[in-house]
Amino acid sequence: MAAVAAGIVVSLSGCSDYPNNGVIDTKLLRSKAAIIEVEGNVYGIKTGGIGAYSVYKNDQSAINSLAYDSWEAHRAGEEAPSIEIKFSENDIDIDSFRAAIKEAIAKAESEVEAEISERVAEVEKNRDQLAAELKEASQGGAKFESYVADAKAKSEASEKALNDAIDAYNSEVERPLKKLNELADANGLSQVTDHQNPIRSYRTLDLSNRAMPSSCPDQRGYTSIDLRSEQKTCGYIRIPSGFEKFSGEIAAFTKVSLIAIPKLKEQLGKKRSWGNKAAGAYAARDAAKKAYESRVSEARNKFGDNSQRERKQNYLSNKLDQMDSELARLMNDGYREQVASRMSLHLPDEAVAPLEKHIEAAYNNAVSYIEKGPTVSLGDKDAEFSGLNGGYESAVIIADFIAEAGSRRESITSFHYIDLTDEAIKDADRLSVELDRDSYQNGRRVDVRDEDSVTEAILKQLDAAARERAKTSKA
Repeated sequence: MAAVAAGIVVSLSGCSDYPNNGVIDTKLLRSKAAIIEVEGNVYGIKTGGIGAYSVYKNDQSAINSLAYDSWEAHRAGEEAPSIEIKFSENDIDIDSFRAAIKEAIAKAESEVEAEISERVAEVEKNRDQLAAELKEASQGGAKFESYVADAKAKSEASEKALNDAIDAYNSEVERPLKKLNELADANGLSQVTDHQNPIRSYRTLDLSNRAMPSSCPDQRGYTSIDLRSEQKTCGYIRIPSGFEKFSGEIAAFTKVSLIAIPKLKEQLGKKRSWGNKAAGAYAARDAAKKAYESRVSEARNKFGDNSQRERKQNYLSNKLDQMDSELARLMNDGYREQVASRMSLHLPDEAVAPLEKHIEAAYNNAVSYIEKGPTVSLGDKDAEFSGLNGGYESAVIIADFIAEAGSRRESITSFHYIDLTDEAIKDADRLSVELDRDSYQNGRRVDVRDEDSVTEAILKQLDAAARERAKTSKA
């Protein structure tokens, strides 16, 4: 709410920089109804009150968001966020709170792994049961099985070759991480996570279409890997914090993986997708599987199998494929991130309680700047007040009017804010505000007889004033 301008400009003498009396202009209300009575007060905000509220909001926001922000930073592989506490009248141990958050993060990580393991175990159990049912359904038809045996073996071999290619590729991607953790164990360093695997931070400089430099140019924050002769590129990786003195060794074993990965990726190939054919081990698997399916169709025509058994086998095979896809999804990093995103940190009461007391103390300090001043009474036409003390930076007027129109009576509460530092007020003979639609809207949910309701409304106004002050200071 914008500060209401002062009234008539007249020379004023007194001990404060603003008039100690004022009026609420009720012209708009009087044009529609008769005013029977008014009840309310003026509240003074002592100098420094807006700043005290800003301090409270800063600490409340910083403390309440620290756990969530720390978990988000951990998941992103980033440093824990900083926090600035401004209310200095109540000492708190942020380091202990951070330690509790660290423990909660470790517990959340364990819960993520436990949830994934539980889900994987459940799917594997269902898959094993389906496999057993499929085996049972496949017992009959010896000639049928003999006819398709060779194609089936090739299909299974291609499936194994694909899985081996996947394992080989994944193993090479994970090898730098394993080497890092071996270095950590040997040198008393903390184990690193997959986010810190040098492969994950790898970037390249393609030199295939430019003159080959004599050496790889430096890139700030990265360690270079010379792949000019092998791939016509320069590679760059980030060295995890604490491992800087091993950067040469890390670069060396990462280079081995970087040379091997393209070949393994080529062997693995890619899945068939819309508009693109499969390649590598995926293509071989698809071709062998298709040949097997064709052979099964021939066997069905040659030997005629039990249609019910066939339908059941097909159903079970499809379900097994679905289970395999589900297992692959559950073991993917994307699923792990999905589980982690749903996880929230649970902090013990003994860790949270001191911070809650700090926020409460900062809140009470902000509230202490609010002083209940003179009452608002009904004058000849308008509502009036007098006796406002000095030493305030702003004032809030809250008044409840009983208005009568015909046989109907209605309670109308108005809420007004005055910036007492406004230069125009110094030369005014009285403070003047107007009961208009804005002041009525702002007072709709305020109960003048309820201290908590009044305090909440004033603090909401202080929040707006603090935001306006911050905006002005940045301008």
